[in-house]
Amino acid sequence: MESSSDAASVEARAIGCIAAVASTLIFGGAADAVPFAVFVGTNNDPTGGATVPFVQSEGLTSQTFQQIYSASAFPTGTLFSIYQIEFFPNRSLSPTGVFATTAGNFNIALSTTSTAVNGLSTTFANNLGADNTTVFNASLPMGTALDNRLFILFSSPFLYDPSKGNLLMTVISTNVPLNAPGVGGLLAEDPSTIMSDVFNGQTPDGGDFVAGSAVGLLTQFDYNPVAPATPLPAALPLFATGLGAMGLIGWRRKRKARAVA
Repeated sequence: MESSSDAASVEARAIGCIAAVASTLIFGGAADAVPFAVFVGTNNDPTGGATVPFVQSEGLTSQTFQQIYSASAFPTGTLFSIYQIEFFPNRSLSPTGVFATTAGNFNIALSTTSTAVNGLSTTFANNLGADNTTVFNASLPMGTALDNRLFILFSSPFLYDPSKGNLLMTVISTNVPLNAPGVGGLLAEDPSTIMSDVFNGQTPDGGDFVAGSAVGLLTQFDYNPVAPATPLPAALPLFATGLGAMGLIGWRRKRKARAVA
């Protein structure tokens, strides 16, 4: 027969289990997220720059451009809800600060790809990830904000998980007039080991080409951090054990009371 002291001991342990787990569940959450930014590139070629894809070039009124960013450029342990992307003017090529055209339409998409840096295919579709998502589809804003950067605010954020692969940006420009305003270029890292690109163009004699390079536009991704999904706390089985013990104690007390009666 179970003594009252044994029952009290079991009850105390059960209550302790419940209290400990409840404390973990209530106070173990992440802090409120605040905006952050990831800058990709080292600016190791301050005199170099690139005109593609945001300045009409290569003799085309429409163009496809892809740039891949190594997952290693992003901090580990978080997901990135990217809501804006920034590029930087090259002062040697853009002394007036004009470095992008506002004419035409620019469709920008992001995806997670298994393609390696410096491994982009010249068949653009082969580089796309299954989660390819359009995040911007309009004319470019004037790059006259802070530091004359080109800010491109997304119509909807893109959730990027570096553990799933590299990040691919695809820019498709259309209806860009050959005399579109825009001179100079954007800062680029040349050569780069964490970025590379591939794009199409046209030679002076009218021949088309598709080319890739170990060059990457210096890029800043503005994002909100998202905590990765976590499994159920390891303490939950203990929590269930405590509840079961409490139920057993209640059942035994009722049975004992009936026996006395």
